Amino acid sequence: MSAATTDSRADDAELADLVSRGAAELGLPLGRSEVHRLIAFVRLIERWNTTYNLTAVRDPRNMVVQHILDCLAAAAALGRRRGEGRGERLVDVGSGAGLPGVVIAIAFPDREITCIDSVGKKAAFITQAAGTLGLEQLGRLQVYLVAYVAIALLVSLWVLPGLVAALTPIRVKDVLDLLAAGASRDEILADYPYLEDEDITAVLEFAARQNDHPVVRSA
Repeated sequence: MSAATTDSRADDAELADLVSRGAAELGLPLGRSEVHRLIAFVRLIERWNTTYNLTAVRDPRNMVVQHILDCLAAAAALGRRRGEGRGERLVDVGSGAGLPGVVIAIAFPDREITCIDSVGKKAAFITQAAGTLGLEQLGRLQVYLVAYVAIALLVSLWVLPGLVAALTPIRVKDVLDLLAAGASRDEILADYPYLEDEDITAVLEFAARQNDHPVVRSA
């Protein structure tokens, strides 16, 4: 293998070291099985990214730092709450590429995790990841973005008092506020790579039906 090839593609051992050291620094030491699954998850994202735009991050090292360790930071916070009897069942609303739902499911294999997303290909990816990684406790749902608020309400009633949070990367109102402030669709998609243009269209349609945000007048 040439040096150029070696430099351009991190091997699994390098990625495993990044994950292990990062998790330890977060106070969430992982076993070899969990680290192996996380690297397999990175490789699965990397492979699906060749066909589907799951994330704008392409380099596997950056995936570890920007996605895996970021999600493990949330997992570490959840772990600290465990002694309080909370967080045994979690819902990841707007899961995208399974971030952070799949990562939390790997870190805590005895917790029940449900991932919800409006985009078919992302829901399909999460289903594939659950099967490939053997995450039997991971549930997958595909829903419309406009139903997220209702789903979050129902879920909160379902899991209270065990609910920690509905882990939503960006709220509908956040998208509307960005658009009202003059941000273009391309700028929003660049800042939130797990969103797609159809998601923004769904947000605008929802706002138009509710007629409760100034952006609907200029959309």
